[in-house]
Amino acid sequence: MIKLWIFGSIDVRDADGSALNTLVTQQPATALLACMASARPDSFFRRDRLVGMFWPESDQASARTNLRRAIHQIRDSIGKDALISRGDEEIGLATESVWCDVAEFETAFQKGHLSRALELYDRGKMLDGFNLPNAPGFEDWVSSTRSRLADMAAASSWRMAEHHQNNEEYTEAGRWARKTVTFRPDDERQLRNALVLLDQNGDRAGALAVYKTFHAWLKREFDAEPSRETRQLVERIKSG
Repeated sequence: MIKLWIFGSIDVRDADGSALNTLVTQQPATALLACMASARPDSFFRRDRLVGMFWPESDQASARTNLRRAIHQIRDSIGKDALISRGDEEIGLATESVWCDVAEFETAFQKGHLSRALELYDRGKMLDGFNLPNAPGFEDWVSSTRSRLADMAAASSWRMAEHHQNNEEYTEAGRWARKTVTFRPDDERQLRNALVLLDQNGDRAGALAVYKTFHAWLKREFDAEPSRETRQLVERIKSG
């Protein structure tokens, strides 16, 4: 089975563990494989959707040729039976032909295997540093998928924090609360939850440090200030 890691930088390896570096250098083929491998098992993709996603600026004939070339490159790298067709217009990955860390992450999350999910997510942002020029549809897919995965990672991390809190393991609870904030820095409601947990555990300095980091991020990214509710919470923590 081929193994594909797309959290962090891309890494593709064959059944013997050898890196498939030639495939990685072929950006459209790599992007297509990542898109299909991270989908639900037995998913099929319409060819017209794929050409619009990856080659929107090409005419239909050229885009179809590019898609056929990418499909050939994938088959040449990971096996001709790895990609299967359904009729003339749909294509997908054969069941169990490719293991993908993003798909594994989602399965682990859905089954409540939070430690496993977070271990996978901790490798880095999906497709970090990977760019596919002139393919806004693909970039939109990357952006929306990253956001969905971040939501799941933050939910997993917070559940870990609550688990340790309930077991009076306050250091671990605080550690997971901090990670929750880093996974979803734009979620101010979750930020307040983390600040309350840290303060309740006697880590006022830690709570204020988390807030300071958030405040700086918000100013840098959006030139904005925290909400009134958050500022009032921080004042209460400071006054102790």
